[in-house]
Amino acid sequence: MLKKPSYEELEKKIKELEKIAFERKQMDVKHLESEGLCSNVLESISNGIMVLDSNFRFTHWNKAMERISQIPREKVVGSGKSAWEIFPDLAKDGMDEIMWKAMQGEVTKQKDASLRFTKKKSGFISEMFFPLRNTKSEIRGIVGVIRDITDSKQAEKTIRLNESRLNVLLKLNQMTEASLLEIKDFTLEAAVKLTKSKIGYLAFMNDDESILTMHSWSRNTTVKQCAISNKPLTYPMETMGLWGEAVRQRKAIITNNYSVPNPFKRGLPKGHIKIIRHMNVPLFEGNRIIIVAGLGNKENDYDELDVRQLTLLMQDMWSLIQHKQAEKEKKKIEVQLLQAQKTKTIGTLVGGIAHNFNNLLMGIQGYTSLMLFETDSANPNYARLKNIEKMVESRLDLTRQLLAYARKGRDEVKLLDLNQLVEETSKTFGRTRKEFTIRHELADNLYTIEADQGQIEQVLLNLYVNAADAMPEGGEFTLKTINSSHKNIKGKHFVPKPDNYVMLSVADTGVGMDKPTMKRIFEPFFTTKNMSQGTGLGLASAYGTIKAHNGYINVDSKKGHGTTFKIYLPASEIKLRKAVKIPEELIKGTGTVLIVDDEEVIIEVGRELLGAIGYKVLTAIDGKEAIEIYKKNMDKIDIVLLDMIMPDMGGGKVFDIIKKINPDAKVLLISGYSLDNQAAEILNRGCDGFIQKPFGLNELSGKIRKIIQ
Repeated sequence: MLKKPSYEELEKKIKELEKIAFERKQMDVKHLESEGLCSNVLESISNGIMVLDSNFRFTHWNKAMERISQIPREKVVGSGKSAWEIFPDLAKDGMDEIMWKAMQGEVTKQKDASLRFTKKKSGFISEMFFPLRNTKSEIRGIVGVIRDITDSKQAEKTIRLNESRLNVLLKLNQMTEASLLEIKDFTLEAAVKLTKSKIGYLAFMNDDESILTMHSWSRNTTVKQCAISNKPLTYPMETMGLWGEAVRQRKAIITNNYSVPNPFKRGLPKGHIKIIRHMNVPLFEGNRIIIVAGLGNKENDYDELDVRQLTLLMQDMWSLIQHKQAEKEKKKIEVQLLQAQKTKTIGTLVGGIAHNFNNLLMGIQGYTSLMLFETDSANPNYARLKNIEKMVESRLDLTRQLLAYARKGRDEVKLLDLNQLVEETSKTFGRTRKEFTIRHELADNLYTIEADQGQIEQVLLNLYVNAADAMPEGGEFTLKTINSSHKNIKGKHFVPKPDNYVMLSVADTGVGMDKPTMKRIFEPFFTTKNMSQGTGLGLASAYGTIKAHNGYINVDSKKGHGTTFKIYLPASEIKLRKAVKIPEELIKGTGTVLIVDDEEVIIEVGRELLGAIGYKVLTAIDGKEAIEIYKKNMDKIDIVLLDMIMPDMGGGKVFDIIKKINPDAKVLLISGYSLDNQAAEILNRGCDGFIQKPFGLNELSGKIRKIIQ
């Protein structure tokens, strides 16, 4: 029989139980406080934290987890559902095995897992699961730590793509000898590879953004997949469907599900590649779209990173294309500059030769005029002297040609009917070369031109001779004129100034030229003829003359298919009026003339010519002597005949000094050169007239009388 405890024993036992109850209550309070502290700590962590009990039910889902998953806490905590019931796809991802391992005591980690526990469709997470133990080390659940690494993964991807694009750019810059088409094809293939696409194209926009012209297709497109026959190269905007929206909306267009109905789609032609997804990206230069690039059939969806990489790649390509075009233009300008320098150097030499030749002719012409003046027309020598005078005039064509090549200005600029010049010169030429048939296609109501008749005639004759030489067995050449404008001129080596032009073409059926010959055809002294057959100055002279008239000359030829020269001269707004030529007469006079020239023969012939028609003559061999003589005799001197080109002190400076001495001084400028810029400037400063050597007695007397009166 049990012994009944005493009162003291019962009281002691009650106190022990009360102490145990108090200690347990204190432990519960501390546990609750610890849970609250733990919850606060979990909420403050930037990583996502989830806690699951032993039945895989969520007991905690911190704020960071709400942000990462875009799922509020109340949807998962306290729902009574397991993780697999809330997220059915976890089993597909193998998460059931990972979470069971954690529940068995393992710590599991994954660095680049696909998104789960979230509503997001794409992205990456880093995750770790470990067991949750109580104070007795018993596993009571698991803890998951989730970190969203989508941004960092995207940054890594961007860096890799940028590195790949820079490698492409490096290779592009090494393609120094590549054609523009090779550059475009290479860039397109790089874009396809960079974005992991299957197909691609590259199209260029015209200036008004109305037509896209296809320039490149990716190799996979043309070789393996596209079965369209006679693929068009140009696409008007009004005919373009969905892929034209990049232009119409002026932004990149991404279509990641092409099978979905779209009001902009207009169907694909038979044989076209099946489109799964694609993107079209416009490239801008300022406000204008210049290129549209398209890529298609990537394994996964296109995104803004693809748009950016394609845009940057196209910008790199366009910059390189512009650089190559600028380099090409620079080389072209360098060649033109070298040609201009060569032309200028030889032109100076040729101009000097022509000037000296004119001085020589001046002596012959002067003495011939003097003898004609003193010889009766019935004298047998009179006719001989007239023939000498005609020979001098005929030799002027040579000096005119040389001065035209030297581009020493325009002799006598006046309104001309180019049709009339063509008819007259071709008729004259045809009489001498009857083995050729000359056809005329001359426009009615052709614009007039302002030009020197002699120089234009010389250009025409040079072109006729060139055409005839290209047809040694005879043939046909066609002369054609039309009214034109700068918009219709398609030159190879010039950009015409905005204006109306008169176009003359000389087309032959001769042997033609190859490209190397065409490049040199206007070079002075360049000729494909034997030394006895040509000087190489004819076309160079034509080039210089046309350029001096602010015009353009172009040549188009092919070996065995003839040659066509085209000349464009600025049209005049003034209508031509027919003028009646008044024959020059010898006019005698009185007074004193000062002749200034550094050539003694000119001084001598001038003295005799002027003396013969009644003038007193003073002479000066250079500028300094002329000024001294003028100062002493200014009251007696009625007119000064002043040579423009002299050593030490040129005619321009002498003129200025004489005008300072006597502002009313009369000065007639004379030169072996034609009326060039230097002479024109002197005339603009108040010089009274100009006469070109060689001149006859009648012409000189008329000029002097006109100025003095």
